[in-house]
Amino acid sequence: TSLMKLETKKHMLNVIDCPGHQDFIKNMVTGAAQADVGVVLVPCATGEFESCISGGTLKDHIMISGVLGCKKLIVCVNKVDTIEESKRESRFDEVAKEMKGIISKSHPDKNPIIIPISGFHGINIVDDGEKFSWFKGHTIKTADGSDLVINTLEGALNSQVPPPRPIDKPLRMPIDSVHKIPGIGMVYTGRVSTGVIKPGMLISVQPTAVVAECKTLEIHKQARTQVLSGENCGLALKAPTKGNAALIKPGHVFSDNKNEPCEIAEAAKAKIVVVEHPKGIKPGYCPVMDLGTHHVPCQITKFFSKRMPGVKEEIQSPDVVSKGENVTCIIHPMKQVVMETLKECP
Repeated sequence: TSLMKLETKKHMLNVIDCPGHQDFIKNMVTGAAQADVGVVLVPCATGEFESCISGGTLKDHIMISGVLGCKKLIVCVNKVDTIEESKRESRFDEVAKEMKGIISKSHPDKNPIIIPISGFHGINIVDDGEKFSWFKGHTIKTADGSDLVINTLEGALNSQVPPPRPIDKPLRMPIDSVHKIPGIGMVYTGRVSTGVIKPGMLISVQPTAVVAECKTLEIHKQARTQVLSGENCGLALKAPTKGNAALIKPGHVFSDNKNEPCEIAEAAKAKIVVVEHPKGIKPGYCPVMDLGTHHVPCQITKFFSKRMPGVKEEIQSPDVVSKGENVTCIIHPMKQVVMETLKECP
């Protein structure tokens, strides 16, 4: 993933570019885990959209973004300029209808904003730019109950309301990347999931058991006196008072050493859904578990109960869990990792 700063009239945005290729799903997970809003790009060109939804990773990405807490989607139907002018509106309506169906089955956003664009020609991108005359806009309800008509990607981004930030909870900041900067030393970047981080704060890093003081704190190369939950930042640490800073890697978690520092978890009880598996999974199955920016192998050791699609009754102590079923189980990570409940770290 890559991160860049973008400003509109209403918001300062951190844009995280997530790869769409199947081989880079774990990178996409890292990006989606940090997002408040997902911008989904789909091609309008004949044949390309059909290929995208049948053999691509589009449905997986939409489902994963919802699971990771990205609750709002903006769908940009791109390459509309490649369609014959008299057929553009009908083709857009066709793609929009299909996308609404896909999102309704796998994502919590029940009214995604869907707009036609041309990235190449810059049509329907910014409010002051060129627009498709036939597109009458996407209407949403604002907080005061009035209608807001959205015609562009800029308008869609400006319409978003930042979610509540859990700044009152203890600090949790998963590390996204580690950089060696000449004259500064090691710089750690990531998104503050909960709480507040400040220079001078004594930081605990798990699972490496490092304790060090936060030396400097920046957002897009601007020094900050504090960074709140929901913001991406970079920071440098002073020499550790405990542990070896060379062991700190992406996926590790920063917390306040004096306020409920995070701890290593040996196992977790979880509810999971089998999205795709040819034969179903059994106790002993070993997948890779994605926890924020951490990717660790794990083993599912016990099934408590499962529920099949459309069935209210649960089956106790099942032997196998198949595609579409959800199961309550025990997960054991095979490496040391920080795990917390959704209630503790939303």
